[in-house]
Amino acid sequence: MRRRSMAIVLATIAVDAFGFGISLPLTPELLGNPASPLYLLSPATPTSTAYLLIGLLTATYPIMQFFSTPVLGQLSDRYGRKPVLAVSLAGTAAGYVLFAIGVGVRSVPLLFASRAIDGLTGGNVSVAHAVIADITPPEERTKAFGLAMGTFGAAMILGPVLGGTLADPSVSSWFTAKTPFLVAAALAALNTVSILLAFAETHKPAAAAPIQLVRNLKNLARAYARPKLRPIFAAQFFVMTGNALFITFFGVFLIDRFAFSQHQIARFFGYTGALMIFTQFITLRRMAKRFSEDRVLRVTMLGTAVTVAAYVVIPSAWWIIPIAPLVSTCNGLSLVNLQGLLSRTAGPEAQGEVLGIGQSINALAMAFPPLLAGTIATVLAPAGIVLAAALAHVVAWSVFLALARGRDA
Repeated sequence: MRRRSMAIVLATIAVDAFGFGISLPLTPELLGNPASPLYLLSPATPTSTAYLLIGLLTATYPIMQFFSTPVLGQLSDRYGRKPVLAVSLAGTAAGYVLFAIGVGVRSVPLLFASRAIDGLTGGNVSVAHAVIADITPPEERTKAFGLAMGTFGAAMILGPVLGGTLADPSVSSWFTAKTPFLVAAALAALNTVSILLAFAETHKPAAAAPIQLVRNLKNLARAYARPKLRPIFAAQFFVMTGNALFITFFGVFLIDRFAFSQHQIARFFGYTGALMIFTQFITLRRMAKRFSEDRVLRVTMLGTAVTVAAYVVIPSAWWIIPIAPLVSTCNGLSLVNLQGLLSRTAGPEAQGEVLGIGQSINALAMAFPPLLAGTIATVLAPAGIVLAAALAHVVAWSVFLALARGRDA
């Protein structure tokens, strides 16, 4: 029963990552590339409007998720993991069906509605992690969460590649821009059925407690109230902000600068996803044996900024191949070492609270940069977004160094 529950939970995590990855090569084509046959807007639509729509559409999901995820977590504590997972995945399936319909009828409002629905019900990963904690002994949880991370990473690699392929009619006459989202909806629906029929509840419902609708906002206040953790939380926020800016508009940048197709964008994100996996499972282990988290972060956050900015000045697309490993290595090491430093600094008695605060900070950092990105792209062109992402990593590095000195003083 434990193995079956774990398999279903890993499938849930994979579906979530796969669905997100599918959209990465397609959103720039749908709203940001008038030359693409997938373009949904009127040819007369100003570029500034298209960029703003991309930012708003990308932001809709994480903004909704920022408020819904802690509520879903509390509901899973009160009513059990099974019903919350089932409803969450059903919402994901409905959201992708609505997105496919929106693409088919060329309705941008339906795209926004689909992302809002998925965001409101999209706290399934946090509930899935709670299931892993329910069914795994404490001494095995690190290994179990590593397996979950590997599953997420593998699905993130596969998602963009399949997204670009399934939307290409030259691969098959059956494929259209709707196909990737219908496939994602079908996977989420199958996962919902598996939970209803084969998943055994792993959590005994707790006594009823008031649902806190603004727990994420309270978590942000608690982050500021912890002086020793403040530099880590601040650096984490700006690192995630830089990543959100990069993910939102780098596909548009590739179209604008190098005339990439959705196939090429998909291959890029698949390539960087594979590099991130290599960093987390190979490079990280070697670095952890030789250097502390603090020493690694002082180099990797600045390294991420420099290598991301390098994308703007390269003379041809071929330069992406050697630059991407540098970006992925620096960024991957920053993310993992920030998490490790946070956990080690917090101490064993505050792990749960600090993890919740960190998730709230990540959610906020992923929610609002896309809104800013649309404005920056309108004023400075897509290359401005890449530079803004690099600047966010510079700020993360600077804040970490400044506040860390204050902490050590």
